[in-house]
Amino acid sequence: TAVANGHIVLNHTVHHYTDLSTRSEETIKCEILGWEDTAKTVLGEDYLNRMKTEFPYFRSPGGGKSERLIRILGELGYTKMVYWSVEDIYFSSHNPDKISMADHYIKDASNGGIFLLHPGDWSYVGDIIDCLQAEGYTFVTVPELFD
Repeated sequence: TAVANGHIVLNHTVHHYTDLSTRSEETIKCEILGWEDTAKTVLGEDYLNRMKTEFPYFRSPGGGKSERLIRILGELGYTKMVYWSVEDIYFSSHNPDKISMADHYIKDASNGGIFLLHPGDWSYVGDIIDCLQAEGYTFVTVPELFD
């Protein structure tokens, strides 16, 4: 559905190890190539080939990175790593002041920023968009941001 609606689906590994960058080279490759096998089955080989040529982006679970991970990703065709500038605060430990999700994103917005939004209650997203557009921000896709 996401691809049919014009969205891109990117490799984010099979098991979502938040310590991926510290795992063995074999594990890292299995996580990335395993996701590709699943994507090929679900989305088709054409989509996978398109992804690897048109938008070869990777977002490491948990945001971990290392020179070794970057090297392995490059060897597998992922030339750009995507990180976020504002993460949702759905864990109570991330939000001791109990600010609203909308206020959190609005307060921390910046030019070129990337918002990380996990699935869940998305009722606040419209408020974020409306407020930031009123402040002059525009929203673009990751490929548009990198281009």
